[in-house]
Amino acid sequence: MRGLSGMVDNLWPLPDGWEWKKISDIATTTSGGTPSRKNSEYFTGHINWFKSGELGDSEIFNSEEKITEEAIKKSSAKIFPKDTLLIAMYGATVGKLGILGIDAATNQAVCAIFPKKNLGIKIVEEKFLFYFFKFIRSQLIERSFGGAQPNISQTIINNVTIPIPYPNNPKLSLDIQQRIVARIESLLGEIKHNRSLLEQMRQDTEQLLDSAIKECFALSRMETWKNHSCLGEIAKIIAKQVDPTLPQYQTLPHIGVDVIQANTCQLEDYRTIEEDGVTSGKYLFTSGSILYSKIRPYLRKSVLVDFEGLCSADIYPLSVISDEIEPKFLMWFLISPLFTDYAKSHSGRARIPKINRDALFSFKLVYPNYEEQISIISYLDLIRFEVQKIDKLLKEDEKNFNYLEQAILEKAFRGEL
Repeated sequence: MRGLSGMVDNLWPLPDGWEWKKISDIATTTSGGTPSRKNSEYFTGHINWFKSGELGDSEIFNSEEKITEEAIKKSSAKIFPKDTLLIAMYGATVGKLGILGIDAATNQAVCAIFPKKNLGIKIVEEKFLFYFFKFIRSQLIERSFGGAQPNISQTIINNVTIPIPYPNNPKLSLDIQQRIVARIESLLGEIKHNRSLLEQMRQDTEQLLDSAIKECFALSRMETWKNHSCLGEIAKIIAKQVDPTLPQYQTLPHIGVDVIQANTCQLEDYRTIEEDGVTSGKYLFTSGSILYSKIRPYLRKSVLVDFEGLCSADIYPLSVISDEIEPKFLMWFLISPLFTDYAKSHSGRARIPKINRDALFSFKLVYPNYEEQISIISYLDLIRFEVQKIDKLLKEDEKNFNYLEQAILEKAFRGEL
């Protein structure tokens, strides 16, 4: 691909009659705006107002928030017509695309692209642009800038070059573009169908482990368990808060709530204290600790670690102090339906639900004998292992679909479809 700063290099050869054109030669760009949040009345209207996070590589019709005509007049927000091509310039969805299915406004993180006309005919089809930007998205983001996260400016977008068939014959050019788009959508339609099947398989796979957890901790089964204790008699928080900037902690793993997977008792990839640049106080946990997320208990985040590290204050680092409980059994129990319902009902009504320490340790834990605990652990570990194998295969399939999609788009913009 080429540099996106206006200088052309490494462009592929095009069929006769095709030419490379800058976006600025064939289209104009602008961005939206955000009405003042200080005036809540601005957000009580009927005008769809899309934020960059709502772009999902598809046609969009209904925004999360609606604004008034007065909000349009008193801000830089503006109404764009149906079929306008949108691209997220920054934020979590940077590079994502959307096509307006209705007249609507956007915030300032969204760039709107409008084809220019030649002899009264559009030089470029919106969907032709849509698929080209989708094709070059990764290169576009790689060449973006903006501190902690990518930032695709209008300048970058305007300097992108795109292959246009017969640009001096707008009628023929538009006809070819529309036929290419139709061919792309026909081929990608098959991929989209297969992706939907893949997503259904992924959801079914996730339910396997969830069903196994519900089976192991069903009330009917737990009624046969004879052992009862408050959780505070089973586990304690022994970990102490430390200063993570001290040299001895720099190479230790840093575990935040975000790296604990929901519902699986597994960790995502994590980094060290030094890599994350941690400066605020953290809790030093030891190998064998159960890390339980005290915020948003409905996400069911619990994991048993086999290493020493530091965790955030949003995590309870629990150490089992009873010989009657296998730590891994308690780890699984903490994401069981019974305990999750308890944690949710005892969470504060703050913006972020959180179970406090007193409520946690007051929970009346019922548990089976040691042999049944081991049986439950083995069963859930096995189910999770099988789910992980299936998930790995599904991810490989998804990767292959991505490769195939890119291959189709590459052929399209080489004029080979």
